Amino acid sequence: MLTRLIVSRFQSNQHVHVSRLCPWEIVSSGHKQKKGALGSSSRKLIFVKKIKTITPRYSRISSQDNPQGRLYTVSGKQVIVGTSQGELLGATSTTADGTHYFTFRGVPYAKPPVGPLRFKSPREPEPWEGQRDARKFATRCLQEDGGSEDCLYLNVFTPQVTVTTTQLGPNSNLPVMVWFHWGAFAFGSADLNPGHLMDIGVVVVSVQYRLNVFGE
Repeated sequence: MLTRLIVSRFQSNQHVHVSRLCPWEIVSSGHKQKKGALGSSSRKLIFVKKIKTITPRYSRISSQDNPQGRLYTVSGKQVIVGTSQGELLGATSTTADGTHYFTFRGVPYAKPPVGPLRFKSPREPEPWEGQRDARKFATRCLQEDGGSEDCLYLNVFTPQVTVTTTQLGPNSNLPVMVWFHWGAFAFGSADLNPGHLMDIGVVVVSVQYRLNVFGE
């Protein structure tokens, strides 16, 4: 998955205090998260440790699209990356302070938990053919005012997609923040805009998870 490409390459070698990285309020689905709350859950920290141990498996973009054989190509406002599951078509954006960054939204990290997979542990998603459009957020998980059971997707926001050189210098690592939305396991979604974190060089991964009776 894309997390294997992004997270393994941008691991931080230093301890990162989450509340210092986001001293402002983060807004998601009309609800506000209090300052420093991203670092208040040990469950979040456990997931960060697990995601860092994933072994990357890279796939190359075709030489026709990318003669240099790199793992990515950028064209205008679009970016294509190769992952072990297939190619992802993402988008580029710019923060209010002028920082350019890349977004990959609605990336599946598990098979849709429907039918025989309802109430089951997540299963690794199947690879896809061609390019998967990752420019829009996935539907939020089923909750009182709508949503879908097919909702196990994550989003990646990163100031860089290069694998050898970044704006910070050759072979520099970037810290990775994995964010699980709040909502008492009853509501919420992973659609957020972490522009301020792009300005300070942080890779952000936001994750959706099953809610209510489907996830508790």
